[in-house]
Amino acid sequence: MTITSVVPNVQVKPIGPRGAGATVSIGDVETLPPGAEPTVNNVGTLTDAILEFGIPQGAPGVPGVDPANYYNKGATNDLLAQKAPAVHTHTADQISNATEVGTALLIAASAAAARAALGLGSAATKAAGTGAGNVLLLAEAAKLPALDGSLLTNLAAGSAPIVTSARSSDTPLVQADQGKMIELTGTFTQTFAAASVLGSGWFVYVRNAGSGVITLDPNGGETVDGRTTIRVYPGESLLIQSDGAAFRSVGRAKSFPIARTTISTSVAQVDLESFAGDDEIAEIWLSLYGLDQTPTLRVKKNGSYQTSGYNQMFVAYQTGSVGANQSSNNSSVSLYDTSSINVTSPSVTSEDAGRITAFTTTKNLAVCGTVAAQQSNLSPITGIRFSFSTSATKGTIIAMGRRA
Repeated sequence: MTITSVVPNVQVKPIGPRGAGATVSIGDVETLPPGAEPTVNNVGTLTDAILEFGIPQGAPGVPGVDPANYYNKGATNDLLAQKAPAVHTHTADQISNATEVGTALLIAASAAAARAALGLGSAATKAAGTGAGNVLLLAEAAKLPALDGSLLTNLAAGSAPIVTSARSSDTPLVQADQGKMIELTGTFTQTFAAASVLGSGWFVYVRNAGSGVITLDPNGGETVDGRTTIRVYPGESLLIQSDGAAFRSVGRAKSFPIARTTISTSVAQVDLESFAGDDEIAEIWLSLYGLDQTPTLRVKKNGSYQTSGYNQMFVAYQTGSVGANQSSNNSSVSLYDTSSINVTSPSVTSEDAGRITAFTTTKNLAVCGTVAAQQSNLSPITGIRFSFSTSATKGTIIAMGRRA
């Protein structure tokens, strides 16, 4: 194969002289709106170019973070909230400023170990309340709630004063009366809140500071000393305690004063009736002091004072003879509830002694009220009358009772 190349006729001229060097400088730079086309313009010459640029502004970026909100959890611009969750594991001994207790709490393997680290005892596992095994919470005004205090020991004597609450009419005894001295005057029935509400261990002191008879009446069918009601006579004091279902008395005497009447003005008769209906009474003892007149004594039965059969119903209470009784300045006489006893009325000497001077029969036991073990065909005695044919102007009559 033969290749033939054809070269055109090229005229070669000589190289001319070296010219001056060209220059390029930057002129104004203009910021164009976002999205505009960039521009370059030469506002100089071909050999001394001056270039002016038009550069578009970039698109708006994400708003910056306010340093105040840098750790503001929950804020829309919270950097921590914008970070993906990450798990970092460190051992307790890697926390350089941890306390011994803090480290022990961090590495505690159980609730018991955590309580031990904090120095908590077994009480930390108990529920609050007033039941068995509960941790006690104070009630309002930092007072103890209702509790059974029967097993409390080592209480300082006199650590809390006894507050007296005086009343002359019924206001039910409630939980707030716990430990008070309830001082009663007049003749009325004192009621109680339910024993179940008062709680086991609740108690009050009761004192009859007047001359009337106070009846204590528990709530509904509840009882005190096994009875629906009990009476508190003038001068009597006792403690009433709840066991949560019923009440019991403490310190209630077997022997007690029913009434004391002092004669200082002219009177024709003295009636004692405050014991009427009290079937706890087994005996009534009468003491006469310094009467200036001799009384006739009668009992009230079936609504009226007896004028026959029961007139002469007083006997001397003595351990020896009648004469032995007269060695003192007064004698006690005893009510014997039967018409079969025939005892002459006692005569009383002048005011200097006031002793009973004459009996034809003596007895040692007196029975009153509904206690009828010693006799038959009895009616309750509801009153005792001392009648004076000539009005008495001085002396004292005391009636003492004995509960069965």
